[in-house]
Amino acid sequence: MIPRVLCLLFAVTMAAAPAPIRALIVDGQNNHSWQTTTPPLKKMLEATGLFAVDVATTAPKGGDMSAFRPDFKAYKVVVLNYTGDDWPEATRGAFLAHVRGGGGVVVYHAADNAFPKWPEFNEIIGVGGWGGRDQSAGPMIRWRDGKMVLEDKPGRAGHHGKRLPFEVVMRDRNHPITRGLPESWMHVADELYDSMRGPARNVTLLATAWSDPANAGTGEHEPMLFTVSYGQGRIFHTMLGHDPEALAGAGFQVTFTRGAEWAATGKVTQKVPAGFGAQTYQPAWDSIDQRPTPAWFTDAKFGIFIHWGVYSVPAYAPVIPGKLAYAEWYWNAMTRGQSDPKANPIQAGTWAFHRKQYGANFPYQDFAPQFRAELFDPDHWADVFARSGAKYVALTSKHHEGFALWPSKEASATWGRPWNAVEIGPKRDVLGDLSDAVRRKGLRMGFYYSLYEWYNPLWLSDKPRYIREHMTPQFKDLVTRYQPSIIFSDGEWDLPSAEWRSPELLAWLFNESPVKGEVVINDRWGKDSRHKHGGYWTTEYTPGMSGMEHPWEESRGMGFSYGYNRAERLEHYHTGRELVLMLVDLVSRGGNLLLDIGPDGDGTIPVIMEERLIQIGDFLRVNGDAIYGTKPWKATRQLSAGEAPKIEYNREFETAYDVTKLAAKPAPGKAAIEAFFTSKGSDLFAILPRWPGRDFLVKDVTGVKSATLLGSKAPLKFKAAKGGVSIELPDLPEELMQQPAWVLKLSQ
Repeated sequence: MIPRVLCLLFAVTMAAAPAPIRALIVDGQNNHSWQTTTPPLKKMLEATGLFAVDVATTAPKGGDMSAFRPDFKAYKVVVLNYTGDDWPEATRGAFLAHVRGGGGVVVYHAADNAFPKWPEFNEIIGVGGWGGRDQSAGPMIRWRDGKMVLEDKPGRAGHHGKRLPFEVVMRDRNHPITRGLPESWMHVADELYDSMRGPARNVTLLATAWSDPANAGTGEHEPMLFTVSYGQGRIFHTMLGHDPEALAGAGFQVTFTRGAEWAATGKVTQKVPAGFGAQTYQPAWDSIDQRPTPAWFTDAKFGIFIHWGVYSVPAYAPVIPGKLAYAEWYWNAMTRGQSDPKANPIQAGTWAFHRKQYGANFPYQDFAPQFRAELFDPDHWADVFARSGAKYVALTSKHHEGFALWPSKEASATWGRPWNAVEIGPKRDVLGDLSDAVRRKGLRMGFYYSLYEWYNPLWLSDKPRYIREHMTPQFKDLVTRYQPSIIFSDGEWDLPSAEWRSPELLAWLFNESPVKGEVVINDRWGKDSRHKHGGYWTTEYTPGMSGMEHPWEESRGMGFSYGYNRAERLEHYHTGRELVLMLVDLVSRGGNLLLDIGPDGDGTIPVIMEERLIQIGDFLRVNGDAIYGTKPWKATRQLSAGEAPKIEYNREFETAYDVTKLAAKPAPGKAAIEAFFTSKGSDLFAILPRWPGRDFLVKDVTGVKSATLLGSKAPLKFKAAKGGVSIELPDLPEELMQQPAWVLKLSQ
């Protein structure tokens, strides 16, 4: 099926060609799915009205190639969608004669993996990767200091990280292929090839993309589009287009068809579509909701939430068994406890504590000078986060108290007092310092941002003006200055999203901001938006979601609060095992866990929180293959015999959830969780919360080819059994005995 954006791309007036340009697509073998990419490639070319397209398909891999003898000379351009067995010598000769004689070639994506031992082919493609290539294949193309350079140093030839959206930047806007294109454009989620090597002769570099080290990249501007001259022939090489989803990007389609026309004729008559590079998302939910959540988020699975602000100085909320008590709500709770005759026990208790410890006349604002963060070490924080196995971090840029952790001019202006961390308290840009440290560790950095502020004078007096003059410019400053990978919006419940002007703000974020391709958002943009609009769905102190493909994330603290609460004791904190099982359970249903820490006002992470994070990291270091980048299996868990437990999913806030009880040894007549399941490609992971003994039956699975215990190199014996596969379990190695769970990997 041709992507719908073709309607945009080819709704243009074309100069009538005297005769169609004959084009040939070569496919039949590929380490990518040529069966699903050749049809849309053909359709794209034909939709321009310029091309008549044939397809030449080789024998399958290992088959008889002797009959593969396309008449290359009959075509103006050959599109290579092929990586596989060598062609017959006569076919290779005919292809070279075609190019040397002036025929065009389009090298599409993985076609540059082909024929590593064919010198002339490597001249034609410029650079390639994989297939046994290394530094002996030639240099790498780099863009440095405003020009193309060749780097010849030892290392791999061909690599890519996870499929993510990325920005493509034009480097030559005067070439016929790129003339009229915008300076840059966001490409949809795709493989970003790096470290490609080859002769790199007669190359004109048209466009590059930044290979982000946070996605295992090189930290270099890698070539994405370029041309090569070989003999009289013209070659257009595009590294974009891994799969049909990547082919759906307007940027791929425009450059592919223009590149094919140039390779065939030496000129480009196609007009740049009017919509290309312009606003993609309209300021309306029906448009905003079409934006997919970037793939990095659903692959990451585990993030760190940080609640830190002026409230970290009193760091208190009454601990009432069975009740959540958020210490970050201290100002609101003490105010309600003082003035509201219907104050609840948490509010009344907070006011009583404040009156006793600080005095009835001590205003909350006077905690700000005491928020000194004198022991704050952002590199240590980042190291702990990296060791925890988390892949992203979200810090409270400001909570409902309005105190900003960066030099926000709006904060101090509308409060009429110093009300950011640079002007009072820490006297440093703690948000910027932590962002830099986190990114140096290769993690993604993002922010929590509260739309409203309890007692901001402008909010209390003129809400539309607050939104227009305070919130909107402050949000844009935060995004532009620190370029977050994730934004956790909150404090939205007083107004509908239209009054917050959230669709307009998000249209700016996705169309114009510096993070428009990478940023992930949640669903808290108005009292009408949770589990309806925005990005991923959020839950808070619940079992999370179930039975849906939409991305979602459960957030919670380690105890009863997000902000640090000095009143909590050891028994109020989840154990490391409980947190690991919680992560495993959420991931098995397709969710993420955003686990909160609440640092002290002095800038230290409470030791118990640091210990819990390291315990999770110890598990993930051995068993992360069963978590990162996985998808739910057809069954999310396996239960023992008995009555299944009842769990209330898909709620937004505070719902009973104790996964350790669900996975404990069952009471008579009751069922318990024997295994959680995740999957990745053809691999199935069975995560066992209790060691079952000498063998374990994985139910409802067939076709197993191998079985291993993660953390142990020895293969496991298995056999088909009634209802599934029986795995013979080994004696646990000493280093695995203390794990909170164990993972069986079944390859099918």
